[in-house]
Amino acid sequence: MLMLWALMAVSDATVADLAKRFDTELECAKPEDARRVGIRVHRYWCPMAALPKATFAAPKARRTLLGVTVALRKGAPIVDAILGSTDLAILVVGPEGALVTSLTPSDEREKQELGRVVFSLGLVLKGKAQAVEIPADLSGFLKSFDAKPLHPVKAGVYEAKLPSRIYSVKGSFGDGFVVVEQATEGARVNLFPVAPQTVAK
Repeated sequence: MLMLWALMAVSDATVADLAKRFDTELECAKPEDARRVGIRVHRYWCPMAALPKATFAAPKARRTLLGVTVALRKGAPIVDAILGSTDLAILVVGPEGALVTSLTPSDEREKQELGRVVFSLGLVLKGKAQAVEIPADLSGFLKSFDAKPLHPVKAGVYEAKLPSRIYSVKGSFGDGFVVVEQATEGARVNLFPVAPQTVAK
């Protein structure tokens, strides 16, 4: 089992390839006003371009954060992937390790509620809001993660259902984390701003 996990681990080459794709396709090196209009709206993903040089610094206290997750097939355009498969994810991170879970709605009502959370999260990621607005039932669900065990992280690498690497990053949202997961169809990339959550009234 350990040998199988080692063969499937997220490699340096995979991380470098992802960073280059995000940097090139989102035109991250260009000034904002010089980027194509269709690209600018997704510039909050540009911290991905810094991954080869990024490291992981565990927070001193355990935190539960909301973020976005995108499935990237090898060779698929970045913007197409963002538009086609951006979903919500949860990151629990602390001195003892990390845990990532994706959020899948179970019915139409939950789908609409999570859609509103994605919109609020988008404002935070773009630097236009300070906190993510969430419904009360999601707030209760997030509290259930307070007691969940975390996967130990060593040099930014940890073993989970999907082999993963975590990085501390900075963006238009301030401090955050990126988690790259190795999936059978390609890579899954998760972006989490360090932002508080407020319960919608």
